[in-house]
Order: sequence, then structure tokens, then C-alpha cells
Amino acid sequence: MQIVLASASPRRALLLQMLGFDFTTAEPDVDETPLAGESAPEMVIRLACAKAAAVQPDFPEALLIAADTTVACDGTILGKPQDNAEALAMLRALSGRQHQVFTGLALRWRQALFTYVESSSVTMPEHPDALLRAYLA
Repeated sequence: MQIVLASASPRRALLLQMLGFDFTTAEPDVDETPLAGESAPEMVIRLACAKAAAVQPDFPEALLIAADTTVACDGTILGKPQDNAEALAMLRALSGRQHQVFTGLALRWRQALFTYVESSSVTMPEHPDALLRAYLA
């Protein structure tokens, strides 16, 4: 059975390689904008399912693996930063605080769909601004 990773993420591909899977990658075209009122767990499942659905027409008989990860702090979803200034602002907001990381997984084969959400609480130590800037450099 063909396995397709519906992701452009080199890290996700590396994880599957480390597990010994023989797979193909396909980059899904999915709008990752959160919906109004959507929680982080709801969003990561919706996006993982959308990524699997986006590549299914090209791989109708394959096992599709798709995932999405996001960070939430105080219930606010932090999207992917658009530039270093936004990334620095996010790191400053997380510094010395606890936040949650949510990953949604979708496995699709033909019409069958399995979904799963994992969450982790992460406490980021407080870091001086110089260290945050060096991290982003």
C-alpha cells in the first residue's frame, strides 16, 4: 500500500523516515487561517483533515497521513509568524510562561478517516531579549 505524507514539512518527513516508513510526500494547498471562535484542538483537526482531503484526488488508493500543529497561549492561537519581528513578539509573549502545543493527526484511506489530537503544556523559561534575538538570527 502506498503511503503519502500530505505535508511540505521536512521535520514530519524525517519523523516518518526515522520510523522506517517508505512514503511519498505531497504538498497540500490549504488555507491555515483559524475560523472565528475555533479552538486550537478544533483547528488542528480541521486542518489535518483538509490537508488529507486536498491530496486525496491524486492518491485515491493511498494511506494519507496529514498533521497540523499550533501553539496557544491563554486560549489565543498563535499562527506562524510572518517575519522576524512577529516571531520576536511571540517569543517575548511566551518567555517565562506556560503555553499549550496542539497537534492534530488525520489518517485517511479511501473513505475511512481516523483523527487524533495530542496536547502538551510547555513552560518556557524566561529569556533575555538578546538571547531571543540571537535565536532568530
